Amino acid sequence: MQKPNDNIATDTTPTQTATTPAPAEENTNNVANPENTKSYSVVQGSTINWKATKVGGEHFGTVPVTDGFLSVNDKKIVGGMFTLNMQGIELLDIENEKFENEIKNDFYEAEKFPISKFTITKTEFDGVKTMIFGDLTIKDKTVAIQFPATVQYEENQVRAVASFAIDRQLWGLTMWE
Repeated sequence: MQKPNDNIATDTTPTQTATTPAPAEENTNNVANPENTKSYSVVQGSTINWKATKVGGEHFGTVPVTDGFLSVNDKKIVGGMFTLNMQGIELLDIENEKFENEIKNDFYEAEKFPISKFTITKTEFDGVKTMIFGDLTIKDKTVAIQFPATVQYEENQVRAVASFAIDRQLWGLTMWE
């Protein structure tokens, strides 16, 4: 088992051109010329790496991205949305099926809340990094977050890489009370 890099949450999967355009409301954020907006869908099989730290240790793993898209206008991300399959969370640092099930069922309540979602609300480019602002929904609770990302634009794909931390308590994520 190989440990992923020390990213808190990372999406390193390239996207490809979508077969259908994204909804119009997702494409109009910060758009100077809407005709130049392209939508890119997440590659099937994409995952996000996660790492949770605690006093005396840490655990890490992956969560599958079931679908999503990025809307791009003139080499600028102008919108997007990603859906995460919380029932597909995997623990990679140790082999402990009981603990993995506790993370899914007790921590994320994945049977009750099988999907989490991140929706991009705006972006700002500083010449080096793109600051991404959005709403992260976990267990039906939505909290605004922001994080820097490195974005690479190619003719038929966009690659965004980000590493950031969240305060899990803002979503009521506690193991045992």
